[in-house]
Amino acid sequence: MSSKIIIINGPPGVGKSTTAELLAQSFQNSVCIRGDDIKHWIVNRNSKDLTKGLTYINGGACCRNYLQAGYELIVFEYVFTKKADVERFIENCGIKESCFLFTLIAPLSIIKQREKLRFNRKPLGEAVDIAYDDIIKNKSDLGTFIDTEFISPQEVCELIHIRCFPKA
Repeated sequence: MSSKIIIINGPPGVGKSTTAELLAQSFQNSVCIRGDDIKHWIVNRNSKDLTKGLTYINGGACCRNYLQAGYELIVFEYVFTKKADVERFIENCGIKESCFLFTLIAPLSIIKQREKLRFNRKPLGEAVDIAYDDIIKNKSDLGTFIDTEFISPQEVCELIHIRCFPKA
């Protein structure tokens, strides 16, 4: 089997982290990279002149390194709101034909409810609305959409498996 990169996209609170972790666990040699972890590498940022979008650039580079190391599946989860973000990420992966982009979505009211229940950080509030609106606005550029309102993360993973790893 050739190596694959699966991007799990969606607004905060939609289930990206849970889905990405489950998906990565289903392979023997896999990696799950969380864009938020990369974003937090930056300790201080005081200049408007610094490059923006480094999470997409560095995320793609990390994926490329794991691909080159021989991992069969690299799952990257983060919020991609526009085509330029996706292109920047894929450009830094160095491999376009083995990248799959899935955007998880649910009604905004459900996402906001899930986001409020997170115990590991304070609610993101308006940032959820902004990300949701941008994702919906740019839907045609953000891969395959999967509605998570009535399905479990395990079922989301099954749908992704069917799409990325069809049986011969």
